[in-house]
Amino acid sequence: MSCRHKGTVEAVHQSLQDYLTISEYLSQHFRTVTAKQDQLQSILDLLIRPNQVIDVCLSAVRDCKFSVTRRSAGLWPASKAALMAELVASPLEQPLLHRWLSSLLDISCSTGSTEAGDPEKYDPPRALALHLIKGIFEDARLGPVAFASVPPEDRGGDDWLTILACKLALPGFAASQWTIANGSLQLFASIVKRLVGPVHTRPGTTIAEVFGRYPALFDAFVTTLSSLHSAEGWQRCATAKVVVPLLGLLSRLQPSPNAAFSEERQAEMRCSLQPFLAHPVAKIRHLAAESFIPFCSSAHVTAQAALLASVGPLTGLLKTEHKLTACRCANACSGQLYAISAWLRQAPTSGEAVVRVRKLEWGVALRYLAKWTSRDRACWFLAAQLASVMRCIFELIPNSEKGKYRTVFYFFCERLQKQSYPNGLLFQPLFSEFHSAFYDLYHTIHDFQPLITKSVDIPFIFQSTPEEVVLTSHLLSNIHYGAPPDLAHVLSGTVLSTTLLSLALDRSVWKRPEDGIDLSCLERLTSWPLTDGQKSLLLPGILLAMAPLVGVLARIREASKFVTWWFENMQPCLSVASANQQSRITASQALLVWLNTGGKSCLNGLSEIQLANLLRLVLCGLFDECYDVRETTGRVVALLLDLQHPVCPSRGAHLLLFDLMPSLLSRPVEWLIDFYQLQLDSVIDRADTMIKLRAMNVLYEPDEANPYFDVQFVIILLLSALRHFGASDKVVKSKTASALGRLSECVKEKCDFRSATLASHLPALYQVALATQLTDRC
Repeated sequence: MSCRHKGTVEAVHQSLQDYLTISEYLSQHFRTVTAKQDQLQSILDLLIRPNQVIDVCLSAVRDCKFSVTRRSAGLWPASKAALMAELVASPLEQPLLHRWLSSLLDISCSTGSTEAGDPEKYDPPRALALHLIKGIFEDARLGPVAFASVPPEDRGGDDWLTILACKLALPGFAASQWTIANGSLQLFASIVKRLVGPVHTRPGTTIAEVFGRYPALFDAFVTTLSSLHSAEGWQRCATAKVVVPLLGLLSRLQPSPNAAFSEERQAEMRCSLQPFLAHPVAKIRHLAAESFIPFCSSAHVTAQAALLASVGPLTGLLKTEHKLTACRCANACSGQLYAISAWLRQAPTSGEAVVRVRKLEWGVALRYLAKWTSRDRACWFLAAQLASVMRCIFELIPNSEKGKYRTVFYFFCERLQKQSYPNGLLFQPLFSEFHSAFYDLYHTIHDFQPLITKSVDIPFIFQSTPEEVVLTSHLLSNIHYGAPPDLAHVLSGTVLSTTLLSLALDRSVWKRPEDGIDLSCLERLTSWPLTDGQKSLLLPGILLAMAPLVGVLARIREASKFVTWWFENMQPCLSVASANQQSRITASQALLVWLNTGGKSCLNGLSEIQLANLLRLVLCGLFDECYDVRETTGRVVALLLDLQHPVCPSRGAHLLLFDLMPSLLSRPVEWLIDFYQLQLDSVIDRADTMIKLRAMNVLYEPDEANPYFDVQFVIILLLSALRHFGASDKVVKSKTASALGRLSECVKEKCDFRSATLASHLPALYQVALATQLTDRC
């Protein structure tokens, strides 16, 4: 229990659990035997029982001088081993678990002072008990059993234990001892994970899903929040320690319909949250705003605007007739801006967001911005918040209305603000947070301008200079507003920057003109000088951008070189040895886009060499280690064979070799033999590498470039296809003999194939087994 080595603790835990499980089974069996009770009892007395381990653990918890690692690292594995042994041996009854949980709850409720001891070495009993209860919440097997073992009451055992754990954790947030505060936060974090799950792992949890299942938890939250802001000195640091975890949970909840969670209950929570919008700590105001908005969802947009107008003193910013009664302080203004920003960002649909944006007055916001940036006020923090809200408004407003907003903003910047700052706000040494927010607002509005409709020669340059930034924003800014630029227009510049080319490949589209394809742009794109590092970044994007045009280019004699270039560069982009995962995903998507454009007719203009390379790429892509590449390649096979659904790797490989290949290649047997020879060479190369590394006394062997590629399965499939197409046994045996000749040069004994590293990788073990079989036949 006092060991600090994680691996040792886990090993001892598993061994102890196995021992206690056997001990418990023996105890149950001995109780059924009537003869020789004295001897059996003497044997049981020699064994360690689960209840004895629990007694030792509880004694260690109560004795604050017992040295254990922080967060009960040694106590929890020992306790869990005893509890799991009881659960395995007695699935129906767990009295030991009930006694253990009751004892920990009693210890957690105690508020007495800790006995004398070094706090750097000994944790108080209450802190240890909180960490042990947390272990129950986080364990997938013991957790459900613990919830079923508590008194059900009227609300159900699940709600009862959850609210009880919350009541244990909440008072400990502001404890004077760090260990107790940390244990309370750890326990509450496990409760939050149980209620809403880890961050970004599933769709958002609604208010009704949490508080509908745990109604007592809702009452506890409302009571705690109300008591915090009603007590004297509620702005102290202790209050912040308590309220931040509660607001952190509430801010992660999603709105619920009125039928799922009543408006009365939502109004009750809003009343307890509203005072925290004026809290002196900015983080608490922000969390309170994020928590306040989901409890306004049942009302109409107009009613929601009225609620937001009532939480702060900003008159006229929201289009509502509500009479303002809130306090007129800077913190209240800040909280109201936080709430407006959360209201806009949490709109369920884009249409709803537009309706909410139109409830805000742009001109009034500019007047507040002018007021807070004047020399006699200089409320830079509020001005920074308002600038962020205005930027959100401008991004959500429809494109047809942006011109009016832009004109009004320029009038504000160029006419009103020059009276106080002759050089403009952007060039003043102002409060850094406001300067950053206003800079983003200014350039978001400035960058919105119509794209150039006629072809012009834009002089792109190589380095990241201010001119390049301006040209980039001028060309690519409207992407966010649904108007991506033409890739051919990007390529029409006299000098093209690699940085701009990368942005264009990611965000532009290739718009095919009615009068044909501009081959000069393709010439420039395919002849662009790329370094080895740039190829891995840009080449897959170039292939994807050209994919819709390849089918058309194959029918144009002057453009055949572009098709050849496209297929030649597809090989390194889909190779596991030379391309990273994202490059292979993009390249496989290029194949899919190419076939989606024209279907099987895209194959008509290809040469037999290109068709052979295509088959090799698709077959290898079916066994790529990346799931996305395999899934996309399965869709490619479906398009090649006019199937309705994608295929799995094994089925796709079979269809390629037995159905598609004979229809595409005039000499399928030669292609099969070449591919068979390639797979044999990979086995020999792997063995050769192992022998060379062992000769150098290298302890570790390199991993497979593509461990998902099952060489043995592919070779068996190739041999089946060769027999199906009537290949000559003499030719197949000659290829095998050549491979065995190379094998005999580097492998002298079978024991050379023994490898602990290879044994842990199934595909590599297939290679060793295959090579051993070939040696036996030789």
